[in-house]
Amino acid sequence: MQLWSVDESVPYGPIVNVGTQKCLDLWGDGSADGQLVFTWSCYGANSQQWRLNNKGGQNWELRPYYTDKCLDLQNDLQVDGAVVQQWSCHLGANANQTWYLGS
Repeated sequence: MQLWSVDESVPYGPIVNVGTQKCLDLWGDGSADGQLVFTWSCYGANSQQWRLNNKGGQNWELRPYYTDKCLDLQNDLQVDGAVVQQWSCHLGANANQTWYLGS
């Protein structure tokens, strides 16, 4: 399990890995579907600002500041090393764009 710190009280904010203290970062500030997301040293850039969109209960969409697309697990591959990217948000239930935020 990976633990991330999120401040739900602000419209946009960083998502920080608790273990590494690195921020979720939309690589190169790109707007295209498939733009990769990495962890990077936190430095307050807009590419590290995310909005949380509740999909019910503790299930959320994570949307980057620049594009308002969705954090997406590429091809819904649920394996170690799977690529995380941004993609146009899908309506309704979509497992590869739904993230559990809870304890």
